[in-house]
Parts: sequence; structure tokens; C-alpha cells
Amino acid sequence: MDAEQQQTPEEIRAKRLASLAKVQQLQQPSPATPKPPKPEGSPQSSQQNTPKPLRSSAIAMTPANIAMSSSSSSSSTSSVNTSNTPTRSPSSALKPALTFLAIEDATWLHKNIEAILQVSLNQLTPSPSIFLAALREELAEEANGGSLPQLSDKPMVDRALSARLMLHDNARPDALPLFDYLVQTWQRCVTVSRSVDSLVAKVAMLGDADTKARVDAAADVRGKVLTEVRELVVNYAGLVLMVDMADFYPQAPSVTALGPSYLAQKLLQNVSDLPREFLGEFIQRYENEDFEQFLIPILNSIATAMRGTNVTKDYQTPLN
Repeated sequence: MDAEQQQTPEEIRAKRLASLAKVQQLQQPSPATPKPPKPEGSPQSSQQNTPKPLRSSAIAMTPANIAMSSSSSSSSTSSVNTSNTPTRSPSSALKPALTFLAIEDATWLHKNIEAILQVSLNQLTPSPSIFLAALREELAEEANGGSLPQLSDKPMVDRALSARLMLHDNARPDALPLFDYLVQTWQRCVTVSRSVDSLVAKVAMLGDADTKARVDAAADVRGKVLTEVRELVVNYAGLVLMVDMADFYPQAPSVTALGPSYLAQKLLQNVSDLPREFLGEFIQRYENEDFEQFLIPILNSIATAMRGTNVTKDYQTPLN
């Protein structure tokens, strides 16, 4: 039996509430500290540079795109029309937009966020998604016979993501390190958001004013939640590297022992695994309060690696 299932519901809930309380405490803005003026273009705090809401689209509803990828790809037309390539009508090209509008915001967000986090509240969920049994039990108890809430707002996403990170299976030697999982989750969120940007741009060129207004409104609502998902993912990416949070987020001992130095290891091994935009958001999130506890171990690890490097044999591209 899974180790999580051996715990009583009260123990699981108490641990998750303690984790969420710690997260909320770390998310509180730290007291402003006087700083010398930064040159124009320098990164500011995460509160001053909150990214604009990223829009998300029905064409990226699930990894399989909920049977929409074919209609999305087929709607792109060639800039040169030949006798063998019939001209597509605007109504055909806008079919993905009409499907996008036909789905309620909460339903669209729930399906997309389940795919982004690779989790589910449905026991029959297919791989690679993971069934969050303990969270479903909590939600069913809270619903008291009613329908379960959907993953369509920040509080529910926070609970689902926390439950995913607290699974005891994360401590298995072959489990994906949580930092890597969160980076991949961030990338999936960006992919969904960018697909909507493409849809909105297409509607702006081909759609009528009413369709454009409706698509823009839906994309703004859904994009705001996706932006919050990205912020939560970046926040947890720092928490899972903190040594004092190891009790909340189980990982393999080899990963836990590294702590923040795991980030240095990623930079030294394959910097392409860490998108530059992700690193920028990570630094913005932690630069004013906790970044020193990441920076010192990272610098020490890089310095240690450099001392054992032979420049004639171990050349690596710069970490820029």
C-alpha cells in the first residue's frame, strides 16, 4: 500500500495545511529595503514586474489537444495559392476560435491545468498524469455530497500542486526531481499560453468584431489564471530546493542532500534544460528575500567544479 495511504486523513491534511501556510508566508512581500537606483532595463521585484496575463487556447486543452490539434493545424493556409490549393474561407479558418468560445472558462481551465500539472482528480486518469487520491478525498468531504471544485482558480491550483509535490513516491530513487518537474510544468504552461496568442492573432486578422471581442474576453480570463499558475510553479521551484522544506516535499536522498546546489548542477551539466525566461522569473521571485540562500551554495558548487576542470579537456559554453 502507498505510504501516503497509510497515513490518516487528518495527518495528511495537517501536513498539507502546514505546507500551504509556509508557502503563503514566503509569498508575503518582504519589507522594502533601500536599494541604489538600478539602470534602465534591470530586473525588478516580482511585484513590480508581474508578467502580463498569458492567454491560453482550446487548441492546447490536453496533450492530445482534445481532438482539436487537427483542426488547428489544418486551418493554417499557404501565402501562395496555387491551382491545387483551394482557398479556405474565413469561417473554416476560425473554427478553432468557435470551439474555444463553446467551452466554459472553468471547464477549459480545469482540463488545461490538469494537463499542465499532469495530475487528476479522476481515479481512471491515464499516464503520465497522477491521481491525487488524498486531495480528492479532502474535496469530497468539503463538498458534503456536492460536486467537486474544478482546477480553475489560483487557490485550487495551489492545493493540487502542493499535493503533487508532497507525494511520498517523490522519494523513490528513480523519481523525477521536483525542480525538474516544475521546470517542465512551467514549459507546458508557456506552450498553452502561446497557443492562445496565436489564436487571438488569427482572429484579429480574419474574424469579425464580435468574434474578436468574445475571444479576447475569454482569453483574458483564462490567461490571468495561467499567469498565476506560472507564478506558483516558480515559487515552488525555490521551495523544493530549500533544505528546511525537505520534510514537506519528499525527494530522493541524493537530491535532498544537494539543496540549492542542485541548481548549480543543472547549470553545469546542461544549461539548455533551464529556459532563460524561467531563470529570469526565478531570480525576480527570490532576489529580494531568499536569493542569498540559493546564490551562496550555487557559487560554491560552481567554484568547486571549476577547480577540478581542465581547460584543454573540459571546455563548456559560457553560462549566459
